[in-house]
Amino acid sequence: MIDVLLIGTGVGVGKTRLAILYASRALAKGRTPGYLKAVQTGSTDDARAVAAGAPGTVCATAYRFVAPLAPAVAARLQHAGPPDVQHLIDATEELRAATDGIVIEAGSLLEPLGDGTTYADLAHAVGLPIVIVTRPDTTSLGVVALTVEVARTRGLAVAGIAVTGCAHRPDLAERTTRAELAALAIVVESVAGEAVTVV
Repeated sequence: MIDVLLIGTGVGVGKTRLAILYASRALAKGRTPGYLKAVQTGSTDDARAVAAGAPGTVCATAYRFVAPLAPAVAARLQHAGPPDVQHLIDATEELRAATDGIVIEAGSLLEPLGDGTTYADLAHAVGLPIVIVTRPDTTSLGVVALTVEVARTRGLAVAGIAVTGCAHRPDLAERTTRAELAALAIVVESVAGEAVTVV
């Protein structure tokens, strides 16, 4: 899948790993994928990870802040202006012009960017469907349900749910959680270790 915006249900749920997967699939088909990290906070460098994991991907980071916090908070602590949706739109269009499709990695849907804007505003502005990336634990159910409800209320297309960190032999909690997630929206990916199956 390409031309999507990845929304997470928490930190470390596997959005970057999924971006590498999507970019690798595009490369295998002879396409040139693009990857945009909307806002990088903390010491990690997700664009560099995607470039290393899927060589040939055109990678960019629109904003970078030192503190590993929500973008609006990290910007404020750094005495910098908050991320601007128009700048993110411009970065998206620039990447689109140089590639055959893009993956934007964002945070949670209502995570504050600043000046009253969130990633939901970015999703609406760039017109990309969202993929909700989550783990198969029971705490994800409410967050995914709220994300789906907010997205649909705002007229955002939900391409599906990607479930990462799946066990090769899931227990009862994981099996039932995955079934409940599938009732909320189509599960487009289930990722267990390095194995990926399309559901």
